[in-house]
Amino acid sequence: MNRAELKFSLGATFGGPTFWPGLILIAASLFGFFSSDHYTTRILFALIIPFGVILVLSFKVLVISIEPPSIRTGYNLLLFNWTAKTIDVSQFNTVELRLYSDIETFQKIPQSTTVRTKVYEVYLKSETSRELVFESTNYSKALDFFKTASTQLNLEPINAYQIWRSSISKKRMTNEARK
Repeated sequence: MNRAELKFSLGATFGGPTFWPGLILIAASLFGFFSSDHYTTRILFALIIPFGVILVLSFKVLVISIEPPSIRTGYNLLLFNWTAKTIDVSQFNTVELRLYSDIETFQKIPQSTTVRTKVYEVYLKSETSRELVFESTNYSKALDFFKTASTQLNLEPINAYQIWRSSISKKRMTNEARK
C-alpha cells in the first residue's frame, strides 16, 4: 500500500472470487471425511476443511488512491489481493451521500411483519453519470467514507441525506406550529 492510498474494509463477503472453489473444497472434504473408513484419511480431510472456510470468507476492500485519483474495489484473502473494479475519479466532480430506504410487509395469517431497511449510499457524480462506490447500514461509517473521499479526492461534497432530513424537520416543525 502506498502512502497515497486509504483502505476501507467492507467486511467478510460470501460473493468473492474464491467463494465457489472454497465451497467445493468444503463439500469434497466433508464427503471424503464421511465416506472414508480409515482414520488417517479422515484426519487429512478434516484438516482441509479450514482452508475451504478461509476461501469462502474473503474480505471486501475499497481503496482510495490519490495519485492517480481512483477508487479500487477488490478482495483480500490472507496475503493475496484481487482488484475487481477500478473507477477513474477524474471524470467526476461531486461526492454525494444518500439514503436508500425500503419497506417490505410480509403477511401471514394471522400476523404480518413489516421490515424497514435503511442503507446509506455514497455516489461519485458528474453531469452525465453516477457511480455507487460505498454503501453501509451504519450512518457514521458512510459519513466517514463520504468525508474522506471528498477531502482526499478534492471533490465537492453534497450530503443529500442531511439536506433531506433538515427539510423533513422543517416540515414537521411547521405542521406542529399549525396545531
